[in-house]
Amino acid sequence: MSIYVECPGCHTKLHLKHETCKCGFDLQHAKKRNQAAYWIYVKFRGKQVWERIGPSLTTAREREVEVRAEVVKDEYMPPRKKGALLQEFFDGYFLPWAKREKGSADKDVSRFELHLKPFFGNVPLKDIIPRQIEEYKEHRLASGAKNATVNRDLALLKTIINKAAKWGMFFSQNPVTLAGMLPENNEHVARFLSEEEVQRLLIELPGETRPIFEFALATGIRIGNILSLTWEQIDKKDRVIHLPKTKSGKALRLPLSDWSLSILEKVPRHIKSRYVFCRFDGEPYKDVHCGFKNALERAHLPRTVRIHDLRHSFASWLVAQGVPTALLKELMGHSSLAMVARYTHAGHQTLLEMSNRIHSPLGKLAIQSANNEE
Repeated sequence: MSIYVECPGCHTKLHLKHETCKCGFDLQHAKKRNQAAYWIYVKFRGKQVWERIGPSLTTAREREVEVRAEVVKDEYMPPRKKGALLQEFFDGYFLPWAKREKGSADKDVSRFELHLKPFFGNVPLKDIIPRQIEEYKEHRLASGAKNATVNRDLALLKTIINKAAKWGMFFSQNPVTLAGMLPENNEHVARFLSEEEVQRLLIELPGETRPIFEFALATGIRIGNILSLTWEQIDKKDRVIHLPKTKSGKALRLPLSDWSLSILEKVPRHIKSRYVFCRFDGEPYKDVHCGFKNALERAHLPRTVRIHDLRHSFASWLVAQGVPTALLKELMGHSSLAMVARYTHAGHQTLLEMSNRIHSPLGKLAIQSANNEE
């Protein structure tokens, strides 16, 4: 019985002493970056058995000890016949569905290719177990990822496995559910920018992308919907913005206010592009976070301010203007009134003015006494 390492380049299994594969792949580098998978080889009842462990050498050695003990006691159970690999299921089944049904398919591909595939890609779907989920958490945290980021990876993996179960290709309880998510810091309070802060920010934003952020402030629309907005979705005559698919999965019809209409009037329409906000080549912007963060620094605003906080600011301004909660729900595209509750404290100045309308009875008595003495 021994432990072998699998070359990520040609998938040849080699003894641990090898530093370079015959194909030229640097195994030492792959081991350090957790890109190589380890296997346990055991000859059991006259048959050669290979058991894939994953990218952790420590786990492989622990499993080797367990296997030795199980073989001695005649309790060893060889792995079942290999099923579809996670990567095969993702490429052949999940991704076609995601491109058809999800607006975030591109993000799913990026997350899978960068993080899930190197760790789970060559693992049979049916063989993913909670222990491997825990190893993945440790691996990602060690690389500097935050709990919330790791949880987004696990959420995607959970969805993939749930789909496999629904389509009759996975028959156990979801290992991500069994392992659970990492705790997140949910103490973040939505940031609401004042008009003065917005003025400073808009001045510092790059001229070519400034209309994007100003439109977010004027409409409260999520940045993803703005970046994918097309001229066909804009009805200037009836003053309506049509969003065919939002985060909630529902279509929305939102009013085109005077401010948002004025922004669109200034946006040059690309002769060959259907996108409202696009680059010089007509392609839509994919990511505008970098320019936004740099503008925050120049405007002397905290870098913790997020693009999504522009949506929060839109809502807070409506609250301050006395817009009823039911109407705010419709303008924000929320599915329930509970989702609007986060904005109710935004009109602090308004509430302060209201509460200052009452005064201490003792204070009134002191004023009366002073007047009587005069």
